[in-house]
Amino acid sequence: MRKGQTLLETVVALGIVTSALIGVFTLVVNNLTTERAGSTRMQAVNFAREALEAVRAMRDSNWVAGHDTWEGIATGAEQSLVFYPASGGSSLFPGGEIALYRLSSGLHVQSSAEGVQTQFSRWVNVAKLECSNLPTDAQAACAALDLEKVGSRITAHVRWFEQGRQSEVNLTEDLYDWR
Repeated sequence: MRKGQTLLETVVALGIVTSALIGVFTLVVNNLTTERAGSTRMQAVNFAREALEAVRAMRDSNWVAGHDTWEGIATGAEQSLVFYPASGGSSLFPGGEIALYRLSSGLHVQSSAEGVQTQFSRWVNVAKLECSNLPTDAQAACAALDLEKVGSRITAHVRWFEQGRQSEVNLTEDLYDWR
């Protein structure tokens, strides 16, 4: 009878060890999946931030050059942001969502014969900011200036597909003409 109990104890011990290993394995797989999703989301947020920075740079370049503040930054429909690696400049074009490509240099651009398409696409919306869009306490001061447009509300959108699901990040920033 002693041999049967030892066999039974071994089977129970193996069951407990197997259950523990399955739990640890599941935890590791879930941790890796969550880490990858977080990393992908952070990359998408950075692409959206880059778009906001590019539009801000366009506005600032116009100021420095003495041009109309909003030259090249049209309000209205969805627009594609195109980055030019050689010059470091950007432009907005009508057209909306456009895929991002990764160059061998590590830069990401919107279209490239030499780049590899990523899972990300990006577009920008530019809306006119009027006095009525401002906080209540600033509306009276704004109305006294009698301006048609006080700024632009820029929304950068980045969309990607991961594990069969579509995800999207939207960042918004208000830019003003402080000249």
